[in-house]
Amino acid sequence: MTRNSPRGRGRVATLLLVLLMPLVAMAAGDVEDLGFDPIQLEQSLFGAMRGWYGLPDVPAAVRAMPAEQKVAVVQTLGAFARTYFSSSDFKSEYGKAYKAGKPKGGFGLPSFNAEAIAKAEAEKAIAKSGPAPSSELYQLDKNPNVQLKKALEAFLKNTEKVDFAAATRSSDGLKIFENSAYEAKPREWKMCYRAGKETSEAIRAFASGWLEELKKEKK
Repeated sequence: MTRNSPRGRGRVATLLLVLLMPLVAMAAGDVEDLGFDPIQLEQSLFGAMRGWYGLPDVPAAVRAMPAEQKVAVVQTLGAFARTYFSSSDFKSEYGKAYKAGKPKGGFGLPSFNAEAIAKAEAEKAIAKSGPAPSSELYQLDKNPNVQLKKALEAFLKNTEKVDFAAATRSSDGLKIFENSAYEAKPREWKMCYRAGKETSEAIRAFASGWLEELKKEKK
């Protein structure tokens, strides 16, 4: 199902844009000037790497902007994402998350299935957002660039052939696709549908370019 809420649609589209649009170096102050919470954005970006969507709040002023102004906002958010992913703070937090997620056992300590736990928590958080992402994203790779590559590959796979002309109808405050097959599509597919053709094509083009860049890097 798709949320029949302008704020909900804006949050979902913005998270994708933060993760995937072209990036240049900018300071955190730029996103703060726009009304975003930098810490919340960092948390959203960290979660997105493993398929979790803790969506950031989108300022009302940004939601009200015309399309051409939103492009500039998107570039600023993208710059913030690139800066964050390359920061020592991110690498430190990623290392802690990777170690915490590794199964433990031996010496009388109980073992646990980290993937199953992560999957259960993710499914609780996204129960109303459509099908869950690939289980490959639940368990972090030791290399954050490899994890990012997996996330980009999953995104591109799940956003193929979006039907932007798809008809919807309202049902209990939600918009439902007339074509029942679309209701089973991954939530990334539905996010792109809500974001619109022009924005989604730009996102996919950048995702492809970034993925190729990551593939050329040494593990």
